[in-house]
Amino acid sequence: MSIRNLGSWDPLDLDSDPVYVDLEAVADAQTRYKKIATTINEAVSKLQQIVDTNSESLAGQYVQALQKNAQTILTDLTKAGVRYTDVASQIQTYTSALDDGLSETAVSLTLAETAVEAQKAAQALPNPQPSSAQTLTDDQQRQVKTRTDAVAPPAADLGKAKTRLNNAMDALNTAGKRFGDAVNSKNYNDGLTDTWKDKVDAVFAEISKIFGAIGMALAGLALLIPGVDAIVLAGVLVGVVTLIANSVLLANGQGSVLDVVFGAVGLGLAGAGAVASQILKGAATLARADAEAAPATAAGGQAPRIDMGADPFGRGIELDPMNQPPAGAATAAPDNFRSVTNFVVPRNAATDWTHMSDWYNNPLTNSVLGKVGSVTPDTGFWGSAGAQLTGALNTWKAIGSNPGAFASEFAGTLGGYSGFRGYAAVMGAVNRSISPFWYAWGGVGATFGLGVGLGYTGGRLTGQIPSVQR
Repeated sequence: MSIRNLGSWDPLDLDSDPVYVDLEAVADAQTRYKKIATTINEAVSKLQQIVDTNSESLAGQYVQALQKNAQTILTDLTKAGVRYTDVASQIQTYTSALDDGLSETAVSLTLAETAVEAQKAAQALPNPQPSSAQTLTDDQQRQVKTRTDAVAPPAADLGKAKTRLNNAMDALNTAGKRFGDAVNSKNYNDGLTDTWKDKVDAVFAEISKIFGAIGMALAGLALLIPGVDAIVLAGVLVGVVTLIANSVLLANGQGSVLDVVFGAVGLGLAGAGAVASQILKGAATLARADAEAAPATAAGGQAPRIDMGADPFGRGIELDPMNQPPAGAATAAPDNFRSVTNFVVPRNAATDWTHMSDWYNNPLTNSVLGKVGSVTPDTGFWGSAGAQLTGALNTWKAIGSNPGAFASEFAGTLGGYSGFRGYAAVMGAVNRSISPFWYAWGGVGATFGLGVGLGYTGGRLTGQIPSVQR
């Protein structure tokens, strides 16, 4: 380092050196920029040879693509070379201004120090003052004049030193502004300067990267804990944000078309899954209603009831076939009626089915979009999430004791097969059925979700899968 130390700057009313600079560092910077400019210019020269090469002297289909890419790189490097050359040149110009500034401020300090010392010497001269009783003598008057004449010139010299310092600093600031303007990226209309659009793209690229990583983590979590709709909901929300970011990037020529396509397909499958879920849940709700309305069997195995409507108190009543009224009687005796509470409804897959909340039926979407689904679930979103999490943990518990059952349940939950088997059982309880297509649908959705979430997204984030432009 070669930062000067001229001592105290108090004579110029400064706390420190106004030109605090390391000229060696400035010189090193100039040398570095010159080397970069030289390297770029050499690369430009070599690329120019490739661009100018006749395709006849080269073989293969790569020639035109190579020359096209080389021309693009050549154009950008040429512009960059101009910038680095300009910076190196402007540093040299600014270095001269720095030298002048250092020299002028140093001279100003020396003049100020001399003036201050002269002031001190002048102020030390005798300075008699008249009293109320007598006036100054001729000799005392000469002493006052001598001191006054001695004080005035140093004060003027000190003022000149401060003026010289201010002029030197003004000149140095002007040179600094000129240097900044000369190398300011705003002065170059070469397409290398980031515009506000480039900055927006950078923000969306970072959003895409962050939420892509979150989406991949959620896909892995969904693989470890399958069947939990809270994880699915988080994945859908992350997918929406990622799709928006990737769409903006693609529209600006920065993104990958596959990112947008896979994101849109994934959300489309999620939406189609929500519709499919509503269809199946609606069918299951009707099946449960049909099963619960079927003739009941009396407790203890008695004969089926004969529904007679309701009594004045709103209770269901029925006629017991084992205690019929006498022949010819107009009505049955009151004791011949029994409450329906004496009868039980046979339990089956339809009557035992519970309508759980789905990922799209949650407090967030319901508060924004209103109630989702034609039938209110029996269990709320968080209650359903707890039950689903418990089911997933119970599945994992069987991995050691019953690996086969674990594999079957795990694959069934992950691919949606278990859910469809459950719906098939519900429909079977009322002598109905569902299409086998539902099983294939579940497999396609699971395979795509995990494939994109773990495979493609992971490859894109690690750079193993390149961007596919339009």
